[in-house]
Amino acid sequence: RGLEEKQGEVSQLRATVQQLTDERGNLLQDLEDKKEDIAGWEQEVQQRDASLQIVKAGAAAAAAAQEHLRGMVEEAIAAAEERANEAEEALEDLRTTFTEEIAGLRAHSRTATRALLARCEEACEEVEEAE
Repeated sequence: RGLEEKQGEVSQLRATVQQLTDERGNLLQDLEDKKEDIAGWEQEVQQRDASLQIVKAGAAAAAAAQEHLRGMVEEAIAAAEERANEAEEALEDLRTTFTEEIAGLRAHSRTATRALLARCEEACEEVEEAE
């Protein structure tokens, strides 16, 4: 009976060892699955990081382009303002010139009109004397 009990205990221990071995195998398989999951997640994180770097580079390029365009627009505005100021000065010079020329023409016209009027008066006097 003692031998049978010991054989029973050995059988139970063997069953327990087999059960623990099976559980260990299951745990090792779970561990491998988890490692594969982690590797997949790490790869996804790397891909997302690469995508983020591309987006950041694109945003930086867009910001640089926007700043460059802003500079070009500011330069264009400054040049347009300068041309407008030059045009206003030229217009003022033309107004002054035309005003002076008109005043000169009026003075010449008055002189010519007076001379013509004087000749007409002389002609009228001559006609009166001749009559």
